[in-house]
Amino acid sequence: QKVAVEKRKREGVRCWDQTLGVTGLQQSGDAATAMAVHNRFAVIGTQKGRVLITDYQGTTLHTFDDVHTASVTDASFDSTGDIVATCSRDGTVAILSLYGQPAVTHTFSSPLRAVTLDPMFHDPYRFATGGKDACIHIVSPTTGFTKLFSSKDKQKDIKTSGIVHTIKWRSDLIAWGTDSGVHLYDWVTGKEIGMPEGVDLPVKEAEFKC
Repeated sequence: QKVAVEKRKREGVRCWDQTLGVTGLQQSGDAATAMAVHNRFAVIGTQKGRVLITDYQGTTLHTFDDVHTASVTDASFDSTGDIVATCSRDGTVAILSLYGQPAVTHTFSSPLRAVTLDPMFHDPYRFATGGKDACIHIVSPTTGFTKLFSSKDKQKDIKTSGIVHTIKWRSDLIAWGTDSGVHLYDWVTGKEIGMPEGVDLPVKEAEFKC
């Protein structure tokens, strides 16, 4: 019976690998470090900084090998599934299109752990990111996708309490988690709403390794 259970476990792992089209990761000395899913696609970020876009039939649709130089720490789809944002320990955010536009990157001064696209990314273009510098960076590019970042881009920096571990954007609200708790920010009013009551604090930094 134990052998049968182990066999099923191994078969389950193979099925998962084949479904996401990433069977070769382990053989190449790479490993998945971040993931996001849409009802159309999945995105996988790796330890070597690669980004893979797959469908659920096991086909790798796109591979981005040179957008990051360190491990990918988070990924986010827009509402359509056409655009993906990824961030990395090298301090970069990459905006990736599934339909031919070149990848665009934006560089920050410290390692990043979390990124989120404005759900309605196409209009207007916005994303938020954060990491070890205890700051939320909200970027609103002023040009189209192929020239996404320029000196005229609007960037709002919000100091927060501790390393940013996770961040999500829904409607006009941005929420992020730090060592001190969960914070809410209203994009329209430009004000932090505060921390919801009854939310458990994240684990200590020493216990959180990505």
